[in-house]
Amino acid sequence: MRVVSVRFRMIKVDYFSAVDGTVSVEIFFNDGADKQVLKKMNIKSPHEMTEELVTDMKVMEKNINLQFDGEKIAGEVKVVMEGEAEVRKKLMHFFEEITARTQRIKNMKTSDGYLELIRDIKKMAAAL
Repeated sequence: MRVVSVRFRMIKVDYFSAVDGTVSVEIFFNDGADKQVLKKMNIKSPHEMTEELVTDMKVMEKNINLQFDGEKIAGEVKVVMEGEAEVRKKLMHFFEEITARTQRIKNMKTSDGYLELIRDIKKMAAAL
């Protein structure tokens, strides 16, 4: 069995759409080499967004590191996230901020500060 260790470095907002209710996040991580991935997500509960991101990252790493011997997959791959509990907590906080700011935009009655709130979301980043 091959064990792959993944260390998350940072997450930041790449694109945000209040109309579609979507956010595209850029995830910086290291699995032996520095890498980055762009993921588009629907804005929903912070817990669901965190679980979706962590699960997708694990599946992606597992698929990248599978070895094929010509006929079948040789061996198994186990993906281990360094400091997973802490990373999940930080991701949850990051997505809570996005969700709260999106809700503020939806609840606005006037256009005062609308563009500023959108710019604030687009500048969001967090070290993991």
